[in-house]
Amino acid sequence: MTFEGRHRAKDGRLFPVEVNTNYIEYKGRFLGISFARDITERKQAEKALHEEAVRRKILIDQSRDGIVILSENGSVYEANKRYAEMLGYTPEEVSQLHIWDWDTQWTRDQVIEMFQQVDEKGDRFETRHRRKDGTFFDVEISTNGAVIGGQKLVFCVCRDITDRKRSEESLLQSEVRARAQRSAIASLTLDKGVLEEDLSTSLERITKTVATTMNTARASVWTLSEDNSELCCLSLFEAGPNRHSSGMVLKTATFPSYFEALLQDSRIFANDAQTDSRTSELSEGYLAPRGITSMIDAGILLEGRLAGVVSLEHIGAPRQWHSDEEAFVSAMAALVAQIMTNDRRKKAEAEKEKLQAMLLQAQKMESVGILAGGVAHDFNNLLHIMRGSFDLLADSENLDAVRVTRLQTVVKSLDRAAQLVQQLLLFSRKAEIKRLQLNVNQEVQDVARILERTIPRMIELELHLDPALWPVSGDPVQIEQVLLNLANNAADAMPEGGRLTIETANVEVDEGFVRVHAGSTSGRHVLLTVSDTGCGMDKKTLDNVFDPFFTTKEVGKGTGLGLASAYGIVKAHEGYIHCSSEVGSGTTFRIYLPAADRADMAIVESQPEAPLQGGNETILVVDDEPEIQELTQESLESFGYNVQTAATGEEALEMYKAEGKAIDLVLLDLNMPGMGGYRCLHELIQLDPTVRVLIASGYTTKVHEKDIRNPEAMRFLHKPYQLKELAAMVREVLDEKTKEMRPE
Repeated sequence: MTFEGRHRAKDGRLFPVEVNTNYIEYKGRFLGISFARDITERKQAEKALHEEAVRRKILIDQSRDGIVILSENGSVYEANKRYAEMLGYTPEEVSQLHIWDWDTQWTRDQVIEMFQQVDEKGDRFETRHRRKDGTFFDVEISTNGAVIGGQKLVFCVCRDITDRKRSEESLLQSEVRARAQRSAIASLTLDKGVLEEDLSTSLERITKTVATTMNTARASVWTLSEDNSELCCLSLFEAGPNRHSSGMVLKTATFPSYFEALLQDSRIFANDAQTDSRTSELSEGYLAPRGITSMIDAGILLEGRLAGVVSLEHIGAPRQWHSDEEAFVSAMAALVAQIMTNDRRKKAEAEKEKLQAMLLQAQKMESVGILAGGVAHDFNNLLHIMRGSFDLLADSENLDAVRVTRLQTVVKSLDRAAQLVQQLLLFSRKAEIKRLQLNVNQEVQDVARILERTIPRMIELELHLDPALWPVSGDPVQIEQVLLNLANNAADAMPEGGRLTIETANVEVDEGFVRVHAGSTSGRHVLLTVSDTGCGMDKKTLDNVFDPFFTTKEVGKGTGLGLASAYGIVKAHEGYIHCSSEVGSGTTFRIYLPAADRADMAIVESQPEAPLQGGNETILVVDDEPEIQELTQESLESFGYNVQTAATGEEALEMYKAEGKAIDLVLLDLNMPGMGGYRCLHELIQLDPTVRVLIASGYTTKVHEKDIRNPEAMRFLHKPYQLKELAAMVREVLDEKTKEMRPE
């Protein structure tokens, strides 16, 4: 038999031995023969081999990679603990498996064929393994083949590369997103249309591009009010229905936490918006009804102030926003800020151009008004001479009936000419305004009764009058003329019928309105609106609509003074008139008349017409026109008066200084060369505070009551006038003087 043991050497050292003992019979006796072999080296080799095996076992079991040794028939020869954990099996369960139990990429025959090709050089490849629970994961495998004990084995080191694959996929997706984002930014920033088109169109293009690039259900741009009280949606694109909308409003008071976070950080990135503390209060009223689970709000900053947000909203499972997506949305917010800045600049420039155009128009109208006033004055003088001459001729007893009829025809023509001149004076604001406490509603109703009889029946007349309308201080005759002019123009614009609407309302005109409507004033106003559904006007016509003698009517059907006189009347009432119109869409005139306090309005009562009579008083006629002097002198002398004449203010003053006590009345024209009539009037008052003056002029001149001691001593007579009007006015002024001189 053979066994191992330990022997002691002479020096006392123990060493291992292998003993082989046999028994033999010798001479009738059993003898034992033993052979001992020193196995120290073998034992040392076995110990080293065991230690190596232990180390290998430890290394295999502690490896972070899975290690499996496969037989050439595909069965598991050996596997470490890590590999069993990777597959979700116990080590005992793994030892019962074949490779095709977890790797479905190849068939059984393919696996066996591959094993035959594996050698000691090995190979490396990636595949997918199936876990015990049926889920899959990515692995990288390094293989080596070896023949041990006459059996070919395949050594496989398997590394779980799920995280690496996820990172690679994430990196790939990031690169794809980055390319899409760069492309979107380039297309929007290089597209001149985005920067130059109107704000609404630009925002629609941006929101659609952002939603498409980010693959989100909704993208929108919101603007924050100046007082930070609300967010208003300027543009919303919804990818599902592929539609744009706008107008939704979110109130600060309704969502205080959201607005506080937005104002504090100028941005919100919420992966789970319905639970995020900054956005959760939006859930019930905004997010949940729309299925929104994740959102990004990037602030739009204008001059350092949060002016709005670019918002992305995801529908579905909560979405994890990436940093590149946050940066992209912030870039879009910066682009929107630039577009809004450009839009504000363009609006400011357009407003400036509009104001400049309005100023030029106002200056033009003022210049034309001055010219019209001067022309009207000269025409009045000519008409006055002609009318007075014909009045004198008509009183002649030597005229037969035919000549009287012809004179009457000429007088009617002169009257029509005088009406045209009066319209020019209205335009130039040099016609007299008799201001009364005026209810515009009453004037509208009076005009409506006239229109119901005069405008075609196929035109429908509508009145919308504010029953609580404020009073104004104005001339009812002139306001009536404005309404009739506008209404008649409207009727002419609707030959086939339509609707004429007159409305009144109380309005407060603010400074913002005044800034963009040159010539208007702020404060309380009565708004009078006249609109029609007629043919409308093009821009060229609209730009000249208030110009005198401008008309689109046929020759003989319009003077071109109707709207010009309306403009002048409104301006003389310290009001503002504005016309808006488009071809085919009708025309609207809006007239703003300042509302007046009742205490500030004078009530002018009509005076009964005095009976026509003459007298023997002395009258000084002051006029630079010889024809008017002669005509006036002849007319007054025909009524029994003594008449003296002066051609200038200076001559009149010298005559009054010399004969003032004998002069009962001065008939004074204001528009004269030299010192002029107005200065002459003041000098006369200085000479004699009780002087009686009758001003005859084609203009309306305001003379302050403080300039004369007795306001009743002054009257105004407007050229051209009839001789009977002159006689009546002269007698009225002289009779006032007689009353003052009469003792109590």
